[in-house]
Amino acid sequence: GPRTLSGGWLSMRELDLQTWPRRAVYELFSGCDWPFYQISFPLDVTRLRAYTKKEGLSFYFTLSWLLTKGMQEQEAFCIRIREGRLFVMDELIPSCTVLSPGEEAFRILSLPAGDTIADFSRRTNALNAAQKTLLDPNMESRDDLIYFSCLPWLPVLSLTNERRVDPDDCIPRVGWGKYQEQNGRLTLPVCLEVNHRTVDGLHIGRLYEYVQGWIDKL
Repeated sequence: GPRTLSGGWLSMRELDLQTWPRRAVYELFSGCDWPFYQISFPLDVTRLRAYTKKEGLSFYFTLSWLLTKGMQEQEAFCIRIREGRLFVMDELIPSCTVLSPGEEAFRILSLPAGDTIADFSRRTNALNAAQKTLLDPNMESRDDLIYFSCLPWLPVLSLTNERRVDPDDCIPRVGWGKYQEQNGRLTLPVCLEVNHRTVDGLHIGRLYEYVQGWIDKL
């Protein structure tokens, strides 16, 4: 059976590369110096905006939580490459940039998603008030994160991210800007950057269906 390792909250199992159905695709893109690609897709967030307004929740933190849950549903987003070995994380940690009123420099809040939006929102707000530094170095050294950014001042249709050139980097980068209103509906393009060694368009399509389906049920 798969070997499970734990350390802190880090819980994971090792993938057997010999029997993995995606092995050939993984090896194809492992030959790339730059295996990363970015894709943008529009979400209809009309119901999500109404829900967060009614519940007094942050739209940004709520969508970050929801995308984290959607990625955790698929093995592809949970794979991390470590020294040629592949591990599947049991849990992914949202890592969100924040800019409080009156601040000029953003900070990065990283904490477990937990089970509910309300709980995540409460804990994120508490951490936002408590954390005075740019980031928590213990959290930022982890590789089971998802990086989230929001540029609420302008519509964003495409977004790439800064990174060290490390083809083993499997941390998804997600960003969006200002939602746009058209015919009474709110549309938000979501920009996602992933590593093609582990994530294909199929997986992004399933993520889109999960998140849009969840919003449509609100």
